[in-house]
Amino acid sequence: MPRFVLKTVLSPPNAAPSPVPRCCSNIAVVSNTARTIWIIGNINSRMATMLRPKWYLVKMCAFFSDLCYNAFMKMEEKNNAMLKVSWYRKGWVILGLFLLCVVGLGLFLFINRSIEHYKELKSGVSQSEFMPIGAPTAEMKMEQLLQEKNRDQRKELVKAQASDPFFGPKDAEHEIVFFEDFGCPFCKMSQSLILALIQSSSDIKIVLRDFPITELHPNSLNASRAARCVWRQGDQNKYLRYRDLLFSRQEQHDISSLFSMASEVGAESLAFKICMEQKSATTMINQSIMDAESAGVTATPTFFVDGIKVEGVRDYSTVMQMIK
Repeated sequence: MPRFVLKTVLSPPNAAPSPVPRCCSNIAVVSNTARTIWIIGNINSRMATMLRPKWYLVKMCAFFSDLCYNAFMKMEEKNNAMLKVSWYRKGWVILGLFLLCVVGLGLFLFINRSIEHYKELKSGVSQSEFMPIGAPTAEMKMEQLLQEKNRDQRKELVKAQASDPFFGPKDAEHEIVFFEDFGCPFCKMSQSLILALIQSSSDIKIVLRDFPITELHPNSLNASRAARCVWRQGDQNKYLRYRDLLFSRQEQHDISSLFSMASEVGAESLAFKICMEQKSATTMINQSIMDAESAGVTATPTFFVDGIKVEGVRDYSTVMQMIK
């Protein structure tokens, strides 16, 4: 700012004040105004000098605030864009649907295989049976000879005893020996096969032997004794009817129920009572159990078709194919 130096004219003491000329009056006003302007300008320059470093800080803060604002706006735009995407196009939804499809496919295959396995067990036909390819080797021939030998041995072991119930010719060419437990639900399912064999085959001997598993069915031994006592009375029809009652009432194999069922089929009560009190029926059942264990029987129903061991429930056509 420009500086103005004003010179003052001093008057002698006790002198009357001289009037100030008009021009000098104007100069004084201008001098005061200039001084005020200079003071204000000096103050502003000093304040600017003092605040100059702080303005740099303000600019830096403004710069970083702009960066943060721009980053925030970009994130907001990205979130808005993601919200506009359809739910089925999102990554976690696609991954979840893929895993769900994999689990569903595995469950379907498991259920399908379980159903097929159940059908194989029920029909007796396995889809995974071994089929030899090409000419039989020496090892296969040896194995076949051993199987035939074992087959003859098993046939001899399980052959019918004198007191065992049977149907068909005594000297039939083919023999099927069943080992049963009257408390076994699977033996109950095999009764349709036994009846079909008895009714339709005239050249097959059907032998019905006992293998009661008292650990699972405590009253099955009494049921086997009662069935043999009915058989001893010599009426095959009564015996078949009694067997049907035993299998249809597997929860009622106590002594009183066995006597009641014997009366229901028309068996002679006194002869039935005497037979139940004797030990001969129990002796024959124990012999049947020993023969079965010697032939490798561990569960019921198990039967032997001309010495060939078969376990589980089978249908009529499967058994007839084994005979032919």
